[in-house]
Amino acid sequence: MIIWLAVQAYEGELFATTHLTQKGAWLTAIYDVLEFLTNGGGDLDLDDFKERHGIESDDDLPPNTPVELEALTSEELSKVFHTWSEYTWDNQCGYMIEVMERKLEG
Repeated sequence: MIIWLAVQAYEGELFATTHLTQKGAWLTAIYDVLEFLTNGGGDLDLDDFKERHGIESDDDLPPNTPVELEALTSEELSKVFHTWSEYTWDNQCGYMIEVMERKLEG
């Protein structure tokens, strides 16, 4: 059986979620990155983020709403995840997240 993991590191702590679908893992990872980028704002208000990064319009952002994201395929979500995660590369919290596939045998 194949499962998907979203593995996160933050301030020295490791967290992982398991998913039966690749799409579920990508969605979890994207939502986690968005929460990190909005400083845990909860409602994913990206105005401060856009200002810090010189982004003028919502049209210049990758998909970021549940409606937009859930309409995408796993392959499309992978690309969205990698685009969003680039914004986390220079953080001071040791934050990182990755999606990986694993095979369970019993």
